[in-house]
Amino acid sequence: MSSVSPLRPEALPAWHSQGYQQPPSLRKSHLFEYFAGATIFGLLAGLEWLAYLHDWPRRPVLYSIAAVVALSIAVWRLSDFRRKTANFHRARDGYQGVARFLEPLRKRGAHLFHGVASAGMKLDHIVVSRHGIYVIDVQDGAKPWPKSTIRLDHNHVLVADTLPDRDLAKNVQDQARWLARMLEQATGKRFTVRGLVVMPQWWTKQRGTSMVGVLEPKSLCQSIERTAECIAPSDLWLVSEQLSHRLLATGARSR
Repeated sequence: MSSVSPLRPEALPAWHSQGYQQPPSLRKSHLFEYFAGATIFGLLAGLEWLAYLHDWPRRPVLYSIAAVVALSIAVWRLSDFRRKTANFHRARDGYQGVARFLEPLRKRGAHLFHGVASAGMKLDHIVVSRHGIYVIDVQDGAKPWPKSTIRLDHNHVLVADTLPDRDLAKNVQDQARWLARMLEQATGKRFTVRGLVVMPQWWTKQRGTSMVGVLEPKSLCQSIERTAECIAPSDLWLVSEQLSHRLLATGARSR
């Protein structure tokens, strides 16, 4: 079944934006330097043309070429800056929107952790509930056409019917295995951790295996709660305590 995620969430508290707190800096992008250079060359070109029209011994062509080159570079850099800014806002909004869609689980007894960074990787969201433990990897990207889809096909996630350079299914499975190993070392118990890939604003052909799934944001709660209960209340609190002690120190947020 294909469906689109109408993701237009309101602004979330700052703790939901771990990893997305600052947009690309206009100052750090050096746009001012590029446009300052273009302006200087433009002024020089104007002066040269003025001298040329008044029969002064000037050669404006060289400065005109330099001005055109400088302005072209500045415009290109501006376009690149706007693209990076758009990508930042799309990633941040998708991350915050998924966090908002997960909130009903917390009200029904689940524990949520957002923006967990450890072991050289970043786990966007972790859900610990009676229905299992889940790692949710939020992907973002501009759609090449309006009804572009994301789907799971033979243990690979296809984006717009193509296999991305980074294997999304393997990536979220690696995150899930890391979390399972960490919990086993901390508690002495083995827990199954399932990975879910979410791509807001994309048409999603929802499908999953025992270890990885592709879902749309608004169906996350329903899909998790349809799974049979497999974690005892005592283990639920045990896992949550270990995550709190071990992961909050890295800057993660939980609710």
